Amino acid sequence: MKISLSRCVLAAAIAGLAVSSAQAETTLRMAHFWPGPSGVNQDVLQAWADTIEEESNGDLTVQMFPAGTLAKPDSIYEAAANGIADIGATAQGYTAGRFPLPNR
Repeated sequence: MKISLSRCVLAAAIAGLAVSSAQAETTLRMAHFWPGPSGVNQDVLQAWADTIEEESNGDLTVQMFPAGTLAKPDSIYEAAANGIADIGATAQGYTAGRFPLPNR
């Protein structure tokens, strides 16, 4: 009985280490509508994503989905709100009427 209990505790400890190391690395999905070769994608958004990865020592990475590949331009907000994308970058024209305060 003592050996079985020790094995269970050891197995639980190993499983706990596996879970904690799996949680240490997170990939965030970013949806936007600018083309991949565009300056906005490469010079702004990808540069920001690279900084996130560098500053987090690789614990966070941002996977880019440019040109509406994860969500169409007029659905990026909904994709982020519903968990399809973790981050969304769009233009106000694609969300007309959804956020009335900027229109005042």
